[in-house]
Amino acid sequence: MPSIRKLSPDEVHERKHGKPSQRSVVSREYDTMLGQFDIGDWGEVVVDPSEKRLTIRNRLQSAAERKSVKIRFFRTQGPVIRFEVQSPSSDDEDTAGDDDEEYLPQPEGDSAGDDDEAEAVFLPAPASQSEDATQKRGPGRPRKVRSDADSEPTPKKPGRPRRVPAEPVGAE
Repeated sequence: MPSIRKLSPDEVHERKHGKPSQRSVVSREYDTMLGQFDIGDWGEVVVDPSEKRLTIRNRLQSAAERKSVKIRFFRTQGPVIRFEVQSPSSDDEDTAGDDDEEYLPQPEGDSAGDDDEAEAVFLPAPASQSEDATQKRGPGRPRKVRSDADSEPTPKKPGRPRRVPAEPVGAE
């Protein structure tokens, strides 16, 4: 005789709709985590060493968009991401990549009253021509140094001639 059993509602749902994808499971988890926060609340995320900060930040921003709020992130050091939940109509000038530096620890020997020195630190020094010639531009190829003797134009490579556009009909 065959055995008969009734399927649970979860099993029926799984049979009708299939298993949820890993992406949808993760997005639901972030939605429930962010669901605890109201506008004006602050939060911290401790990043697991196996995860990337950027991935967590992007997932939080996506969850915030689904909840119709904004998230403002603050600069932190170490495996912590600190954020504030804001209303979607908050000013863009407040979040234009201008993170509050007051939340960062000040370096040793740095006085907070020296505004002139702090500005000088952030402004790059003008590079001279000789420094620019020896300095690499990132991980790629160094900049080519040109002298007065090299100012002659380089000869054109032989190849297919350029196509000249045809004159329009009746342009006489």
